Amino acid sequence: MPASDERRGQATVSGDAAGSRATFDAVVDGVAAWQPDETATRGLCEYLDRRLNEGVENIWEREVVEREPGSSGAEVVVNGEIAVVFAEAVGPTTVSELRQSLSALARRYSYLVVYWRDPERADRGYRWSVERSISARRVGARGLTFVTPPDESSPEERDSRVLSWSTVAGGATLLCAVSASLWLVVRTTGFVQVLAAGAAGLFVWTLLVGPFVAR
Repeated sequence: MPASDERRGQATVSGDAAGSRATFDAVVDGVAAWQPDETATRGLCEYLDRRLNEGVENIWEREVVEREPGSSGAEVVVNGEIAVVFAEAVGPTTVSELRQSLSALARRYSYLVVYWRDPERADRGYRWSVERSISARRVGARGLTFVTPPDESSPEERDSRVLSWSTVAGGATLLCAVSASLWLVVRTTGFVQVLAAGAAGLFVWTLLVGPFVAR
């Protein structure tokens, strides 16, 4: 083969690899932004098709997004080489099974996107350890990415935010009450002065002790 033809062939292969990697990155971004519904596989397929082919009019330039029939383990396949896989929360006894499943998929597809479906917050640390132990090199793929859907904040985090706002509101109320009481102390004497000081003290005591009693 002439040197020029060899260089041209290498450039074509390199360009194809770069294009596949760019499509893989786009699929990862799309899966990360996807909001699942009851018809998860069909919904994801349609969503990725719209997202990847938005504004593409030439049929030959479109990305081919399809649901994978049979029992290959892939939910959606893009261009026949990028597979999106749904993974349930895993435990210590299922890590090897997941690794074997991804290794089998890597023999059919070059890139794998693993989507944690319905993850539990309690399993977050373990999912991270799984992601560190399973890599593209170990399963034989050219690219492997784990995607976790954005989850709602936990009740503890919501309570923390409510508590912080309550603290701010309580502080503002306390400041107003103390300021008013001091103004009365300065402007009045005798019984009214003692009454105002006592009311301010009682109010401060309630604000300080009330949250602990409520718990």
